This record gives sequence, C-alpha cells and structure tokens, in this order.
Amino acid sequence: MKYAKILRHLADLQGLDRSFLTIYLDHPIDRHWLEHELNTLHNVLDHSADEYQHFQENRRMAVNFLESTGKRSHGLCLVCCWALDLREVYELPRNVGNLLWLDSSPYIRPLAEVSEEYQNVALVVADNNLARIYLVSAEIKQMGKIAGHIKNHVRVGGWSQQRYERRRDKALKHYGRDIVNALVRLKGESAYERLLLAGSQEAIQTVKHELPQQLVHMLVGEKALDLRHADLSEEIYPLVHAAERQAEMALWHAIKQQYMRHGLAAMGVASVLHAAVDGRVEKLLIQRDAEIKGLRCKECGQLLAGAAAVCSACGKSNLLAVDMVNELSEVVISHGGTVDYCPAFGALQAVGHVAALLRY
Repeated sequence: MKYAKILRHLADLQGLDRSFLTIYLDHPIDRHWLEHELNTLHNVLDHSADEYQHFQENRRMAVNFLESTGKRSHGLCLVCCWALDLREVYELPRNVGNLLWLDSSPYIRPLAEVSEEYQNVALVVADNNLARIYLVSAEIKQMGKIAGHIKNHVRVGGWSQQRYERRRDKALKHYGRDIVNALVRLKGESAYERLLLAGSQEAIQTVKHELPQQLVHMLVGEKALDLRHADLSEEIYPLVHAAERQAEMALWHAIKQQYMRHGLAAMGVASVLHAAVDGRVEKLLIQRDAEIKGLRCKECGQLLAGAAAVCSACGKSNLLAVDMVNELSEVVISHGGTVDYCPAFGALQAVGHVAALLRY
C-alpha cells in the first residue's frame, strides 16, 4: 500500500520535546472546532517552555497551509514540526474524525489504522470462460481479463474421450498459468498484500495449483460463486472484509500456538513493548478501539507500560502520558514490522488487547 513508506518515515521521526503537531481533519473542515482546539492548547501550555514556541510555529505552519489549500473531497492528516522545518500532508481515503495531537513524534495511529484497513487486495473472479482480476482498496479497479473458453466435460467414451480430456486438462493448465502470470505482473506494479479467489470451484483449483510460493502465502480466502447470477458490486467488499477477519484470526492462532510452546510470541503490553523496542516484533495484533495508557520519559525517551512515578531507565520523574497503541505502532513500524488492528474479541481482550509474533 502507498502508506507503508509514509508510515515508516513518520515512525522514524522522534524527539524528546513535544515539537510535533499532528492534525486530522474531516471533509469539510470544521474551522470552529480547529480554532477552539488550537486556542485550548495555547492556553494550557507553559508559555515559558520551549514546547510553547514549537506549538506557536507549528500552528502558524498549519493555519497557513489550510488557508491556501484548495478544494478536496477526503479527510487529511497534517504533520508540522517547525524544529525540523517539516510540514507534510496526506490525503486519506475516508474521514477518520477530527483530532489535534501535540507530542514528541507524529501521531500515526489513525493513519496506520486506515492504511491497514485499505491494504491492496488482488481478487480473481473466474469461471471456465473468463477470469477478471481486480485490485481492491479504497476503490475497486479491474486490472485485466483472461479468456478461458474451457469446454465442458463430454461423455463419448473410449479413446476419443481420453484424448478430449487430456486436451481439456492442458487448456486448463495454460489458463491457470495465464491468470497467475497476470497476478505476478500486478504484484510488481501495485504491491498488493493479500489475494482472494472467487468463482467456479474448478477455476479456483486451477489457479491455486499454479500459484508460486510468493503468492501462496498471500492467499487469504476463496469463495464459490455462480458468476451467471452473482452481483459483483455487492460481493466484492464482503469478500475482502471476510478475508481480513480470517487473516486476523489466523495471525492470532499463530501467535497463540507459539506462545503455548514458549516460542516466538509475546502477549500483554509490557512483554510486547519490550520485544518491540528490541526490534523483535514481526507482526503486531492489536484491538482497534483499545485505550492503553503508557508513559514516556521526557529526559531519556524511555517508554513505560502502566503507571510509574519515575523512569525505570534514568530515575527521573519528568514523565509524559502517551497513547500506548500509537507508541507500539510507531516502534514496530520503525523496525520494519507490520500492525494489524482488529475488532475486539474475548481472548485478545483477556491478554491486554495486544499480542505479537516475533522474529527471534
């Protein structure tokens, strides 16, 4: 997805002072809300502190941009850091809610959630006559067609039937290879994350048989459809969302199996945070609406799970409350890991709303 590099870039931006102002704005912009929130921050900040000057300059950068921007049809994320001479704007595929955040790093949680929600998914819809390949994200794009024209089975008997079936099998094999070659080309062009197959059972099995290993690992779902009667406009997004839930549960079961045999897994905020800071988290699974509190030391940058009076690393008491979901996301993404935000379910809630599959 196009946001992967953006998230990695933003996750790498860190400081000790609250020098980053992150603003999420729905379309259309609620100017009264924005002015009220900016004025509130202005009033509560210590006017003698460095972060007040950072805020004032960041506010100027943000307001100047918003006053000069033209029409748009989606929400946006605006990140300003006067200290780094940085102002970056990212259009979002949908509104995520208005939010103002002042911190020592960009607030990436809403951007990461919408990125994960709109990952590129390749969808093959095929029967023996025709295969259509779609790229599904914030919108559905048909990327190609492959003609099959595979004839039905016959019942003539004897050598003629055997010859016919051999030719038919050969035609099916070529059809499957043509579809897979198109998928490989699309992977190089659009970097999709997941693959879905739908249509007739024979067509699905033909494609699966020809998939190379790199695509086998991306296959997250399949569904038999009678394409003569299916309404694809109504079928595609439910297929994608069902595959997303299936992939999340598959990740949970992989984590659980590793954890039960003391393998490469961590559960709970403290354990996952420890592994994430060490760069050991390969895949993070976290409840989408989780509210997890944490602390960051303004002196040394140490992240702390739960409540504490002093920093466990430097012993100082200059601690800042943080959104631990955002912090975990930043740390994992900055080390090249991935984050899956999933709906609440009992087992994940019971272990503290967060679990991870580890690299080592």
